[in-house]
Amino acid sequence: MYSITQSARRQDRSGRCCRQLCAPGEVQALQSSGREGHWLVGEELAQLARLRSPRRRRDWLAGRLAAKRLIRRYLAHELRLSLALSQILIGYEALGQPRASLASPAGERWPQAADLLKELSLSLAHSEGWGLAALSGAGEIGVDLQRVRPLRVGLAQRILSPSERARLAERFSCREPAALLLYWTLKEAALKALGFGLRLPMRAVQVELAPQSGRARLRIELPGGPRYAVAAYRSEPPGFQAAVVRLQDEPS
Repeated sequence: MYSITQSARRQDRSGRCCRQLCAPGEVQALQSSGREGHWLVGEELAQLARLRSPRRRRDWLAGRLAAKRLIRRYLAHELRLSLALSQILIGYEALGQPRASLASPAGERWPQAADLLKELSLSLAHSEGWGLAALSGAGEIGVDLQRVRPLRVGLAQRILSPSERARLAERFSCREPAALLLYWTLKEAALKALGFGLRLPMRAVQVELAPQSGRARLRIELPGGPRYAVAAYRSEPPGFQAAVVRLQDEPS
């Protein structure tokens, strides 16, 4: 799996993934420029209208903009299509995972693109005005983005297994809060890939870090048997922790 810094131009369907960041202010700059007009369509507008908090609206828009730009770049690379953001629709599946499609009439005009999007797994996250989206053509994907900050006392006992807490104390004693947030980010991204959100306890996700490589392996304990995942993580943008997790059937 590629690291989360790879661009969509390096994406293929062999199991790699790609990502797109949206910085604070990009949504406002896009809307002020008038270049894309009304880049939200259909149910997206209804979803935005239901958000009352200005902060939630800001973050939601940043995540959507990152996702739409990523899908546009992907289709430009794969099919040489040049789409407006308003021709791309970000909806939801039954378990809450985001799903990209082409808004009508673009879907009827480019059926190959519409079919291709059905094969992709898409995930998005947002924090403090930043948006992050990632997609994969092989395996469900999940992303998370968290601002580095002090965490609640006792959080390690709630989200980490005893073995993870031992590794945390051994490897990261001088920077435990940042390391604990890394575990949180990886575990939340894995649960998003599964479609569970935070409905499954985070301790069900076991994380094995490879600190020098920015990679991790994960094992997720489920009632029907374990699932496995590989991950890439990075302190990007500065002051944040980002993770991309892709599920797989067998341990790597």
